[in-house]
Amino acid sequence: MRGAVVRYNEFRGYGFVKGDDDNDYFVHWSFIEGSGYKYLNIGDIVEFIPEKVPKGLEARNLTVIGPDHRTQLRLKPNPFTPQQPMTDPNKFAGREAAIANAIDCIFNHKNLLITGERGIGKSSLAFQLAYLAGGEKILLERLNVDAGGYEFEYLCPGHRCIPGHNISNIVESLIMSSANELGISLDYDKIVTELGIDLKFIKAIQKIEEENKPSTELVSFFVDAIERIYSKSGGRFNGVLFIIDEIDCLHNGENLAAFLKAAIESLKYKSYTNISIILAGVTGTLTELILQHKSFSRLFENIELKRMTESELAEIISRSLDSTDTTMETEVKRDIITLSDRFPEPIHLIGYHSFRFDNDKNIDRRDFNRALNFIIRELKKQEFDNLYSIAKEGPANEILKAIAFYKENEFTISALSESTDMHSDVVSGIIGNLLEKEIIIRFKQKVFRLKDPLFRIYLKWVIGR
Repeated sequence: MRGAVVRYNEFRGYGFVKGDDDNDYFVHWSFIEGSGYKYLNIGDIVEFIPEKVPKGLEARNLTVIGPDHRTQLRLKPNPFTPQQPMTDPNKFAGREAAIANAIDCIFNHKNLLITGERGIGKSSLAFQLAYLAGGEKILLERLNVDAGGYEFEYLCPGHRCIPGHNISNIVESLIMSSANELGISLDYDKIVTELGIDLKFIKAIQKIEEENKPSTELVSFFVDAIERIYSKSGGRFNGVLFIIDEIDCLHNGENLAAFLKAAIESLKYKSYTNISIILAGVTGTLTELILQHKSFSRLFENIELKRMTESELAEIISRSLDSTDTTMETEVKRDIITLSDRFPEPIHLIGYHSFRFDNDKNIDRRDFNRALNFIIRELKKQEFDNLYSIAKEGPANEILKAIAFYKENEFTISALSESTDMHSDVVSGIIGNLLEKEIIIRFKQKVFRLKDPLFRIYLKWVIGR
C-alpha cells in the first residue's frame, strides 16, 4: 500500500502514515527499511505493508519513494572536536582568568596544579599553556598581555599518564620528549651517544624504589638529565616547562609529591631556576598530593577549573564556527548550552553532529534534533540502556520518571516525594542508591541532578512512550 507521512516525531522515533484507504497507520523507526540512522519527513510518499495488530494498524516494511526531502550526507571538515583536547588556540574559548594567572606563573617560573572535574577542560588548558610557552602569541594578544618585550621560547616536554604508570615512566617520557624537541633521535643508542643518558638505567632504578618514597637515584638521574639537556640546547630556550597530565592515573603508592619536591629543590640548588612544572588531575588530586608531602602546597599553585559560564560556552560555539561559513540559530545555541551542564565536551559533541547533519550552512532546529536523536539513539544508547537497567529496580523507576519530567534539571528529595506521593525516607534511600551508582550527582547540599543531562532525554523517551 501507498501513503503519506502525516506525523513523525524524530526523537521518539514514531509517527503516522495516512494510507490510500484513508486510514492512519502507526510507524516506528524500526519498521523503516534500510540500515543506519532512519527517519521520516512529513509529506514523504511511502510504500508499506499494512498490518492489523491488537493496538490498531501498523505500516510495516516501509520504504520512502518520494518526494524525499532528505539530501545525501556531505563529508566536510568539522570544526568541533568532541574526542580530543582543544589544541587550536584560535578555537580555545573562555578561561581568561585561569590563563592570565598561569601566564604569570610561567613567566615567574612557578609551578602549577590544574584540577577540576573530568571533562572540564584541564588537558585543553595544559595544551594551550604549552603552546604559549613555546612561543605561540595568539592567547597573549587576545588577553592583551603586556610581556614587556619578553619572548616565551620554552622547551615544553610533556607526559600523559595512563592507569598503572609510575614515576619512572614520567621521567623516561619527559627526557625522551626533551630529546625529541632538541632534534635528537629517539633511538636509545643514539641518545646514549649524543646526550650521554642511559635511559635503560631507569628500569634498574624502578626495581629499587621503596614504596611511598622517592628513589634518590631517580631524582639524581632526572636532574642530571636536565643539566645535560641544557648543555645540548645551545641557548635556544629561555626556560623549560614540564607538563604532566592525568596524574590521578598514577599507580597507587607512587609518591609523586616527594619526588617533585626533591627534584625541584635539587635543580634550584644547581641554579636552574627557569623551570616550571604543570600538573593536571581531577578534583581531589591536591589533597592527595598534600597527604604525600606537606610541602606540596608551598611548591605548587592550584588552579581549579570550575564549570564554564554560558558566555564561555557560547564562545566555544562561535569560535568553532568562525573557521567555517556556517551559522547557528540563536535558539539552537541556547539549547546546546543548556544540555552541556556547563561542560565543554557536550558542546563539541552536540555541535559536531549538528554541523554534520546541516546541509544549508545554517544549523537550525531540525539539524539539532537529528544530532540529538543520533547521539542518544546510536552513540549513547548502550551506555544509557545499561544505566537504566541497573537503576530502574522497584520504586526507583517512578523516581526516574519524576526526574525525567521534572520542570527543572535540578531536584530535591522533598520535590520528588511530592510528585510521586512516596515518603521522603523512601525517596532518600533511592537517591542514595542512584548517587552510589553515579547516575545522579549532588549539585548543592540538598540539590541533585542527573550526571549526564542527555540521560534525562533518554528517560523521557523510554519511560514516556
